Amino acid sequence: MEEQPKVRIEFEKSPHYRLMPADGAWGGPTPRGRIMVNFFVDIPSAPYSITHDLTEDGQLGTELERSPAVDGTIPRVARELQVGVLLSLEDAEGVGRWLLEQVEMLRSEGDD
Repeated sequence: MEEQPKVRIEFEKSPHYRLMPADGAWGGPTPRGRIMVNFFVDIPSAPYSITHDLTEDGQLGTELERSPAVDGTIPRVARELQVGVLLSLEDAEGVGRWLLEQVEMLRSEGDD
């Protein structure tokens, strides 16, 4: 019986590799039949500017104004896109299966 051919895959990190948080993903099919996935984080929006009084000794005093003003009814959230990934249909299916396998592994570890 002939031995099956083998290949060793060695992992290396690109100089551009970064670990990024993700709260979710947004995207969809492209006109050329690929799938675009943008991973994002949701963060409270910072104001554009804040105006303060200055105390006699030059320290920040009371906040006088904020732009845009906080009206307290609708929170402002910035959805910051961290990275975009363009996948073929086959690669998207493979990544989707792999992610579900990782979720099942984590869930089964919690059952121990």
